Amino acid sequence: ISQVRELCKSLKYATSDMDASMRYDIASYFVPEIEELMSSITNFGLGIQDVHQKVIEATCQTREYNLKNAKTKNRTLKHILITKEILYMKSFDDRLGVILSYLIQEREGFVEQPASEKVRDISRQIEQLVDEIPFTIHKLQTFSNILQEKLDLESFKFCFTVASSLISELLEKYKMQKRSLRHFVGQLISQLQNENIEDCLTQLGLFESPDAKPKATPKQDIGKSPLDLTEEFS
Repeated sequence: ISQVRELCKSLKYATSDMDASMRYDIASYFVPEIEELMSSITNFGLGIQDVHQKVIEATCQTREYNLKNAKTKNRTLKHILITKEILYMKSFDDRLGVILSYLIQEREGFVEQPASEKVRDISRQIEQLVDEIPFTIHKLQTFSNILQEKLDLESFKFCFTVASSLISELLEKYKMQKRSLRHFVGQLISQLQNENIEDCLTQLGLFESPDAKPKATPKQDIGKSPLDLTEEFS
């Protein structure tokens, strides 16, 4: 949070002398970039939604299979937890759908505007963002103070452990949909052209380079997850 706050302070200093002419020049430069960015974000979101829906479907099938093969007809704790997990994933899918519908509508409206109107629109947005920087800095400072007061080290360890466990479990579900992810992740890597991101996705098991050579698998302790985010805080 402190780094974001310092970034906002730097932006405030850099934009203190920005006039209407400078905003117009910046807007003219960013118009084609914004169109491409909106298209990329929309396609990225649609790809995530498609894979996420497959994860939901696979989880539902697992739940029904476990219920069908259960020795008792009473719902077990595992069945209840899986059902709750499915509801959370469906809620996220619904929210993602609303956001994507809004983005698609905004993109279509922006693309249909004349070039001059696009520049004026972006120029107004830049002016509004500059005016809101001081308020954003104040809110970040307030939020940081609240965290320091409410969240002690032990609470942070607990929240971090829970969050990392959920992320690790979600990654395992996405890895089971690697065939569906292959095209989407390949497109993402080709657009970003960043070796660090490609290496990260490969290490997480979400991507496998076509020209990658098989490597010897190092010995690991049984039961130890490759994504051990809680080791440092245990």
